[in-house]
Amino acid sequence: MADEHLKHISEFLDFFTPQQRGDFLELAPDELALDRYIYSQPKPDPALEAQIRRLQQINQSLDERLPPQLALPPGLSVDYAAELNRRQLQAVTCAAGPLLVIAGAGSGKTRTLVYRLSYLLEQGLDPHRILLLTFTRRAAHQMLARAARLRPDGGPQQVMGGTFHAFCAWLLRRLAPLAGIAANFTIIDTVDASDILDLICAELKLRTKDRAFPRKGRIQEIVSKARNAQTRLEVVLERDYPELLADYAEALNLLASTYAAYKLGNQLMDYDDLLEQTHHQLRDNPRFARRAREFFEHVMVDEYQDTNQLQKEIAESLALEHRNLMVVGDDAQSIYGFRGARLENILRFPASWPDCHVVRLEQNYRSSQAVLRVANAIIAHNRLGFPKRLFSEQVEGPKPQLARLYGAEDEAIWIADRILELHPAVPFASMAVLYRAGFHSNYLQAELLKRRIPFVVYGGIRFTERRHVKDLVAYLR
Repeated sequence: MADEHLKHISEFLDFFTPQQRGDFLELAPDELALDRYIYSQPKPDPALEAQIRRLQQINQSLDERLPPQLALPPGLSVDYAAELNRRQLQAVTCAAGPLLVIAGAGSGKTRTLVYRLSYLLEQGLDPHRILLLTFTRRAAHQMLARAARLRPDGGPQQVMGGTFHAFCAWLLRRLAPLAGIAANFTIIDTVDASDILDLICAELKLRTKDRAFPRKGRIQEIVSKARNAQTRLEVVLERDYPELLADYAEALNLLASTYAAYKLGNQLMDYDDLLEQTHHQLRDNPRFARRAREFFEHVMVDEYQDTNQLQKEIAESLALEHRNLMVVGDDAQSIYGFRGARLENILRFPASWPDCHVVRLEQNYRSSQAVLRVANAIIAHNRLGFPKRLFSEQVEGPKPQLARLYGAEDEAIWIADRILELHPAVPFASMAVLYRAGFHSNYLQAELLKRRIPFVVYGGIRFTERRHVKDLVAYLR
């Protein structure tokens, strides 16, 4: 087994600069501690193996699901054939019906959606009958703005584009009488939701001097996960917070039910309510569902690999009658499992829609082939995913560097050294450091501060601004 692991590692390291691999390969096999590294064998999981077998059956039919290349009608305002590659063109001009676009990293996913939108409008579709669902307002705005530049006739500005939450809020207000709710409900954000949970926690005396209790942010996170996954709190606790299961499950259930009653009594909805209420109405209220489906003739969903169970079922329900559902995403870029995203949604789409067409976008426009070889080598070992092999016309380019270090402190020192080597030829603002989780940056932030290297943290709180750090600094002063 060790020889097989070494073979994989050796093949993988061939993609990196030679000076970076020597140190790694000089180690003896027993020093690699292979069972603790990325090629260790996972414990047998019958459920996972069954899922892999089902996916392999789906994958066997992918090439047969490619839509035929249609002859473009004359007189189009956009030269689609000249501005798109072959696979993008097949996705853009695909006939009506369900369509899955597996868009590898940097393969022109947004471009494909924008041109698909333009093409539908060229076919005479009423722009008000198109729904574009994204995960950020910015993404929807950018897509519609690009479509407007492509088609300056004003059509794209009339398309409804936005997040799932924004769309659900619009639909619930629009069909409030059919839903049996007040149209003037107030939407509360995650901060407000956490504060309300904290107040209820105090009223129920769940947190006392003699008894600790999870903080409000953690409570909101747990409750939200359960609701988005449509499962019980106990399931979420057992899976993600096992240390809380025995002592807090009953209290958290009481807190969640009291929170729901409070919102109902005050005509409040949090972000999860928007999804849950829309899903409930589409599933259990035939009059609401029928009217909701009449609004749109085409539904397009971006980043489908990051949808949760509620979002997936909402999108599919809206397209139940006309069946014009286009979903775009990449199973290899699913990063929101901690928010309840279900990778299985995109993996099972061809099974859920047996007559769907499937287009794989594999030509990359961002990176050189040297970088893509590394990405392909990593993805090739993923058994649970769609087969894809990214390629680029940009053949030349430096190989990525692999630095094998021995701890977080060594990593921080190495990165800071590299930044100072590149500066001032490369401005600090032109460099970026990526990490898998926020806490991985703690040592790095401390090292950058020590060396007076300016930096900005996106998607988190700077190390020096965290509550316990500020308290410690204040004490030392």
